[in-house]
Amino acid sequence: MFKEYFLDVLMKHYADFSGRATRKQYWMWVLCLSITYFIVSFILNFISVFAIWAQLSFSRQINNIMNFIDVLFYIVTLIPYIAIQARRFRDAGISMILFVIILVIGIIGVGLLIFAMPRFYSVSLIMGSSMVSFIICLLPSKPLPYKEM
Repeated sequence: MFKEYFLDVLMKHYADFSGRATRKQYWMWVLCLSITYFIVSFILNFISVFAIWAQLSFSRQINNIMNFIDVLFYIVTLIPYIAIQARRFRDAGISMILFVIILVIGIIGVGLLIFAMPRFYSVSLIMGSSMVSFIICLLPSKPLPYKEM
């Protein structure tokens, strides 16, 4: 399961925005990604806490390295996540223009949150685009109006 739904997406479809992804493929990717995030974060936090508990003189550097690895992991998996979501939108029959609009609204919300604009508006934009994406990813597959070659 992990190899089929997680590693294949990372290795074979890393930045593949063409094609379609079924509901099962998308949600299994999300499940595997969530489990992987949990395990990686748990290990990195365990190492950081152990370094602080052991009162190592370089515990702050270890903590910084662990935070860097955590952020790097998120960045590495961001592109395949966006790619599989685009394929899922296409499979649900939603146009790519709507996908880009939802993605841009979410990015604007994150930008506003980072630059300390009114937090209510930025969180509203992020949550709104996330909820719309969530609902669209729950939709069943639509048959193709034509045959793909």
